[in-house]
Amino acid sequence: SANYAAGYRYYFNPEYTAAGTGEERNPFNQTAFVSIGHLGARHELTLTGSASSGTGFDVLAGQNLIQTNLSASMDYRYTLTSHVDVGAKASYLFLINEEGTQENLSGDGNFDAWDAGVWADWLATGKTRWRWQLDAGQTSQTLQNENRVARNYVQTLVSLAYTPTEKLSFDGGIGLAYLEDQGIEQGEDIGIQPRYQFSAKYEPTEKTSLKASLSLLGADIRPNFRLEAGWQPRVNTGLSLALYQNQGYSLTTTEQVQVSRGVIGTLSQRLFSKISLSLSGGWQQTENLNLSAEAQGGSGGDDAYTFVTASLLWQFNDWSSWSATWWNSGGNTSNQGSRNSPETRATVSFNLTF
Repeated sequence: SANYAAGYRYYFNPEYTAAGTGEERNPFNQTAFVSIGHLGARHELTLTGSASSGTGFDVLAGQNLIQTNLSASMDYRYTLTSHVDVGAKASYLFLINEEGTQENLSGDGNFDAWDAGVWADWLATGKTRWRWQLDAGQTSQTLQNENRVARNYVQTLVSLAYTPTEKLSFDGGIGLAYLEDQGIEQGEDIGIQPRYQFSAKYEPTEKTSLKASLSLLGADIRPNFRLEAGWQPRVNTGLSLALYQNQGYSLTTTEQVQVSRGVIGTLSQRLFSKISLSLSGGWQQTENLNLSAEAQGGSGGDDAYTFVTASLLWQFNDWSSWSATWWNSGGNTSNQGSRNSPETRATVSFNLTF
């Protein structure tokens, strides 16, 4: 399978700065995806790849960034017996952030990550599966005029997946990882470290669901978690509430990770057969943590903001639609010109699919 999408943004205000002005802007955005697989009597192979390029808004930076994403993955499964499967996997992600003519940040940021590993499954019963896996990988950060820094890891996990009923399922594992740094002086959280993962899903009725996940894997320095509740009281109405924490390299400071945590609630409503409305709101806080005791811009500096967004979609037919989105945020940002001031954006678009 394969798909491709593209869009063009026209700026009515020639003075509006969005990752550059005039010819330095990037009004064109695009994305592409391809997947190919092979299914045999005992084995299954899947290869996927995707690429995208366009302008995206970063709240903490307080500006638009020209973003390019490249990713590729491979999954292979082989059935040894009726109870034992083995397999291998690999993935690669490359992210480029370009800031255009803005000068308030340290520079363009490039990030890449790869992971590869093998695993073996034992289907003990129809409701129980044991898994052993061994992984190795790397995450790295390169900012303009700064040296490349990276964290390497090798980890092994033993996990158990259990489905006691059709409405309830669990999956959890524990293990160890060995981490080392490249380009980081006096790195923290290296050497042998504990690793774990846990997830649960509960669907008491057809209209309600509860999902939870918690993990500390690979080069993570803080746990990632997500707790999400969903309720669909009517066929055309949906409600969801989520608490989360995740992490990624800083766009502004080398040898620094940003841990983001927050809450978001969403109401979706189909007004008519082809018109839908979505309302969301929430709060997010980002904590800056240094990977090294010698890193610049000390740990602990927090940025927090609230946000509200509304969108309306009118689907004319299978290949054309009209949409409008309004977004507002308040609180601190890294942009000196907009610190402690609200930011509002509105977008109207006409979409064609061929």
